Amino acid sequence: PDIARTGLSEGKRIAALCDSFNLPIAPHVGGGGILSVAASIHYAAAIPNFQILEHSHAAHAVKGRIAKAYPAPVNGAFVLDDRPGLGVEIDEEQVAAYAWKA
Repeated sequence: PDIARTGLSEGKRIAALCDSFNLPIAPHVGGGGILSVAASIHYAAAIPNFQILEHSHAAHAVKGRIAKAYPAPVNGAFVLDDRPGLGVEIDEEQVAAYAWKA
């Protein structure tokens, strides 16, 4: 599932259904931004039948432009930290740069 579209709760229901049939889950990060990426990483860590995360690291410059840091895999895996929520710190100056001004 694409967690940006299904949400974490529906993603968990999909994972539970697949797990009941011994099927793995390969979440997909589509066109979503940094919060979509972070939510997918946390989702992958929370389900028992995670297989692989479909994600384009080449797009990180675009997807992560409003975050102070972009998650990067270490030895092929994302490492969760102990920051609150999804672990994303938003760069308010970057957000302001994209604000529409009348």
